[in-house]
Amino acid sequence: MNGTTQTAEVCGGFRLPLLLALAIGVLGMPAIASAEFEGPYRWGLLPSEQDYNLKLLGKFVFFDEISLDENGDLTTMACVTCHTPDTGGTFDDSDVNLNEVGILGANPHTRGTLKPPSNTYASMVPSLFDGCPDGPTDVCGGNFYDGRAEGVGGGFIQCVESHTEIDPVTGETIVVCDVEEFLPGPGATVQIGTDVIPAGLSHYDVYLGPIADQALNPFPNDVEQNVAVRPRRDNGVAGAHFVCRHVAQSEYRVLYRLAWGEGLNCRDEADVAFKRIAIALSAYQASGDINSFTSKRDYALLNEKWCVERSPLRNKKVCKNRDFRNSPGTFPLVGLSQLENLGHDIFYNTCLIFGGGPPRPCSEQEPGNVDWNRDLPLAQCSFCHETTRDADGTVFDDRYTDDAYHAIGPPHNREVPGTSPESPNLFLGGHTGNPLQDGLVRTPTLRNVDKRPHDGFVKAYATNGWFKSLDSIVHFYNTARSKERCEDREMGRLGESGFEAFNDGLPPIGTNGDPQMYYTEAEALAGDCWPDAEIPGPFTRFPGAFGLNGLGLTPYQEKAIVAYMKTFSDRFTAQPPKRSDIRDAVERSRREAPPAPPSLPGFPGSP
Repeated sequence: MNGTTQTAEVCGGFRLPLLLALAIGVLGMPAIASAEFEGPYRWGLLPSEQDYNLKLLGKFVFFDEISLDENGDLTTMACVTCHTPDTGGTFDDSDVNLNEVGILGANPHTRGTLKPPSNTYASMVPSLFDGCPDGPTDVCGGNFYDGRAEGVGGGFIQCVESHTEIDPVTGETIVVCDVEEFLPGPGATVQIGTDVIPAGLSHYDVYLGPIADQALNPFPNDVEQNVAVRPRRDNGVAGAHFVCRHVAQSEYRVLYRLAWGEGLNCRDEADVAFKRIAIALSAYQASGDINSFTSKRDYALLNEKWCVERSPLRNKKVCKNRDFRNSPGTFPLVGLSQLENLGHDIFYNTCLIFGGGPPRPCSEQEPGNVDWNRDLPLAQCSFCHETTRDADGTVFDDRYTDDAYHAIGPPHNREVPGTSPESPNLFLGGHTGNPLQDGLVRTPTLRNVDKRPHDGFVKAYATNGWFKSLDSIVHFYNTARSKERCEDREMGRLGESGFEAFNDGLPPIGTNGDPQMYYTEAEALAGDCWPDAEIPGPFTRFPGAFGLNGLGLTPYQEKAIVAYMKTFSDRFTAQPPKRSDIRDAVERSRREAPPAPPSLPGFPGSP
């Protein structure tokens, strides 16, 4: 699909300079005086005054409560409601995450049915495209779990004729495609094209893509921000007139003029204004506020890189460390603990290829195809959670996702109101209309996967939030097929007052034979079993070679993987915009001078 490569390359262009700038601030050293860092370099991509104003406009909209309740009155929902910075871009209510997962909409009589995905690093997801090198399908990219915010138009290579056969390696029944055909995708968003960007601002094209398309959706959604839809004034883009008028009446409206060179025209071009606001949201989410690359792992890697290059920024204590001298610039890293470094080694212990038949175990692969540590179990984490196939985890800007679609088969979450296992969300298959893709979800980034405001805060995992801890979902990956099915257990029955107790004091995990009874994570862990997948399918809980089976991880090794993933949490946390930001932007525009670099996060010394 046209534009995918361009967007990915441009987004990638700022990452290492951004890391260096941030680390310089961390180490307390002076900023480098070069064109690379002119202007607000922490905001990334395009170091220009106009680009800064575009991102600042997007930030104000991101934090603004543009929403209506059931009576048409302004309420308190904003983009940041579902994507809070101190939780890594997900929801910030621990009790909701622990229980119902779905978030109340601006209209309090509505509630979502999925866990909000993280918006951090989502701006780097490519547009939806075929020809994906990873995953069980040819589809990669797009935003939302199902890719329906496609970024650019197109369709899918779909299987129109198939047959089933027995996998000779695993004994599983698999679906084999006989005839593929390119079919147009149904589309779910009004895609933003270059027609809304004036010729003089063509550099804004870098912000077109899945995030810009996604930004149009929550405003008119009646389960989210619920703004008024006025077909006669929206010009074909639902919610356009309301959002345009709201921004036009806001104190930050001047930022639109500074970013686009003209004011808002809500009467005749509400659709154009709305799309430009969505581009501003995309630009902000491409900034260092949202993608700061300031994790413990990032700093540990940078410190060793500077030692290898004998940079003036090098940390002498790191460079003299025995671990660094034994493996300079590679894992184990001096800045990580022994447990975290072990987690890295297990995380990247992957040995699997697709193509030319079913997946094959390592012993049957060509010599030298993949290096793996034969002294450790094959955790297979990096098969799905690695953006750059370097096989050692030393790429600075890895987002820990292949952007492909996979299915781990989480159980149905009965605690999410308004959902039914009889009519589940089919995700990619629901978007493409291809039943072979039912249940497939784009691999989420692992950056900020554990970021939380305090240790006791509960984060939910998987699309329906069934898992309540990293430890639990890693244990699931390790034992998803090797443990007994909860449905096969004789665990008692459901009494009138709820779960009846066992003789040994443990609560029963469910009720056999009752299709309306489904197990929670706590019940499954108490029973030492896993429930059936909500969406069974040809790719759900594939055998061990795919990474969901008896992987052979010990409890300590599971703990090590969790410890390593916790090093992915950014230390920098975005803060709400201030009125003074608007004043400063206006003053700078009058002086026609480039903005001064904002202060960098004041972190303590490097890890």
